[in-house]
Amino acid sequence: MNSLKASIPSIITCMNLLCGIGVLFLDLKYGIALILIGAFLDLWDGLAARLLNAQSEFGAQLDSLADMVTFCVAPAYLLFQMLEEPYAYICFLIPLTGAMRLAKFNVSDDQSYYFKGLATPASGFMIAGLFLAKEELQGLEIIIISLVLLVCVLNVSNLKMFSVKGIQKDPYSRYYLGILITGFLVCMLVNWKLSFLLTIGLYVVLSFVYHFQITTLEKKYGK
Repeated sequence: MNSLKASIPSIITCMNLLCGIGVLFLDLKYGIALILIGAFLDLWDGLAARLLNAQSEFGAQLDSLADMVTFCVAPAYLLFQMLEEPYAYICFLIPLTGAMRLAKFNVSDDQSYYFKGLATPASGFMIAGLFLAKEELQGLEIIIISLVLLVCVLNVSNLKMFSVKGIQKDPYSRYYLGILITGFLVCMLVNWKLSFLLTIGLYVVLSFVYHFQITTLEKKYGK
C-alpha cells in the first residue's frame, strides 16, 4: 500500500507526459486541449506528492522531463505546423530555452516562493496561444516571431515571477494572482482565442512590477 501511495504522484506525472506525446502523434485539433489537461495534471502531481508525503528526487526529475515534452516540445510543434518556412525554424528555440530553464530550476535553491524566468507551463501556454489565435494573427509573422523570442528570453532570464507557491510567503502574490485570474476570465468572455496570449502577457507585465517589489523586500529584510 505504501508503495502504491508513493507511486501516485509519478503516475499523474506520466499522464501529463502522455498528454504531451499525444500532441505530437494525434490530430492537431486536440493539441490545445491536451496541453490544458497536461497543465492540470502538472498542478496535481506536486500537490499529490506533498499531501501523500511522497516527494522524491525521481519524481522531481520525471516532472521536469514531462514538462519538457508537454510545455516545450508540444507547443513548439503546434506553432511549427502553423508557420511557413523560414519562420517556422524559430520554433527550435522554444524547447532549447525551455530545457535550459528547467535545468536552472532543478539546481536552484532560491525559487521556493517565486520563479526565476518564465515557468515552462506559462511559456507553453503563450506558444499554444499563438496557435490558438492563428486566425487573428494571420499575416502577422513579425509579431509572432517577436513574441516567440520574448518567451525564449524570459525562459532563461532572472526575472522574478510570482507563483501560487508565494501565496502564504510574500505579501504580493495573492493580489497579483487575483488580478491574473480576473483578467483571464475577462479575456475568455471578450475573445477566448486570444485568452492565452493576453493572460500570459498580463502575467509578464505584473511580474516586472513584482520583481521590483520582491527584490526591494529581500534587500530590506534578507532572503
